[in-house]
Amino acid sequence: MKPGTPRQDGFTLTELAVVIAIIGLLLGGMIMTLSAQNDARQGNETQRTLEQAREAVIGFAVGRGRLPCPASASSLGTEDPATGGACASPSGFLPAATLGLQPTDGQGFLLDAWGNRVRYAVTMWDYSGTPSKLDVFTTTNGMREVGITPDGTGTARLNPDLVVCTTAFGSSTTDCGSGVPKFQTPAVIFSLGKTGSAGPSGPDDNENVDGDRVFVARSAGATGSGDYDDIVIWISPNILFNRLVSAGPL
Repeated sequence: MKPGTPRQDGFTLTELAVVIAIIGLLLGGMIMTLSAQNDARQGNETQRTLEQAREAVIGFAVGRGRLPCPASASSLGTEDPATGGACASPSGFLPAATLGLQPTDGQGFLLDAWGNRVRYAVTMWDYSGTPSKLDVFTTTNGMREVGITPDGTGTARLNPDLVVCTTAFGSSTTDCGSGVPKFQTPAVIFSLGKTGSAGPSGPDDNENVDGDRVFVARSAGATGSGDYDDIVIWISPNILFNRLVSAGPL
């Protein structure tokens, strides 16, 4: 600077670049934190929605003496068929219109916090003993007719065949892999998570939409097979049977 030249205070281009970079990092961190908080909030909201749906399904069973069938894509949120019995499919959407649940989309299907339709699967188990009974859990008074007392061989009369595993590793179409913890259940209610049906596409995630009797429930960060963001809950057979016995339908 020449003598007598007025001093010009301010940032150099390098200093401005450094400041902009720092601001960018701070904003990026804030956005990531807010995104994670929003994901957690939506996950908790979806969990509550599924739990309310489970209570509605049990309440339906107490009132009708059977579990509802899944809704199909064309049934406008009602179970298919509306009379139960042999369901159109053992796996589909939760019949929110039949159960009177909200929030739903324009076609009557219950939505999770990400706007995806809530899924539902029910056991189509048949009892071949005496009295023999088809579609025991979804036929009106089917569970009462078969009864909960073990038969003459000690085999459970009401034996739902849906299985929830902690990972799909080693699983078949009817059971978990060797040594994998499992839960037998008459009904599963689940959300496909933030990504919906678009993914992830790992084995654990795929197990919930492949149409067989096996489902996977684990946290996104737990050890398992591939990426996973589903939220899965199920109905405990003991809770269902106790509620039915207390209310009279069993």
